Amino acid sequence: MHWILDVVFSEDSSAVLSENSLKSLNILRKFALMAHKKYVLSQPRKKAYKTSMFGCLLNDNRLLEVLKNL
Repeated sequence: MHWILDVVFSEDSSAVLSENSLKSLNILRKFALMAHKKYVLSQPRKKAYKTSMFGCLLNDNRLLEVLKNL
């Protein structure tokens, strides 16, 4: 999981300095990762998590689809 958080979210190179902000962002990143894992596993054709997340960034309907899958 750490590798995915580091590569997809660039967590290690984060410029956030506050300890509380780091913890909050970590929780949000893990929630996003969990939502995308569940969405990708429910699809007949598997995609990379990074591709799925980028698709959600570009298309609001896909983001709603991922959130509805929770």
